[in-house]
Amino acid sequence: MMTERIDEFYVIRVRRKVSTSRKSLTPEREVFIGNSDAFGAISKARAFHSIEAAEAYLAKRNDTDRYAFQIQYCSLFKPPREDDPIRTITDQLMQIPYPYRRTAYNWYRGRDVEALLKRESAEVY
Repeated sequence: MMTERIDEFYVIRVRRKVSTSRKSLTPEREVFIGNSDAFGAISKARAFHSIEAAEAYLAKRNDTDRYAFQIQYCSLFKPPREDDPIRTITDQLMQIPYPYRRTAYNWYRGRDVEALLKRESAEVY
């Protein structure tokens, strides 16, 4: 079973505020707030699951006089993964209702289900 998905999140783009008297000759890099609060590339950007969470994060920062922040919506397409039979079986086992799931999982793992159930009681077995 190959599934594809799209991850949707927000990132915060950072731009240094430059005074009109002191323009930089170097081109601006695309910089984002990273997971460790340091600035970095988009690949290391902190993902916010709502725009409100991103706004709340920015409200706590005290460097808004030096930097301009822009909240940006991102969507990332995750291509389907190759079929993994172990993962598929485990996912299917997790669909079994709880009291029976444990028995099915133990059977799948090669455990002696009869002994495990009889340990609880003959009625359970």
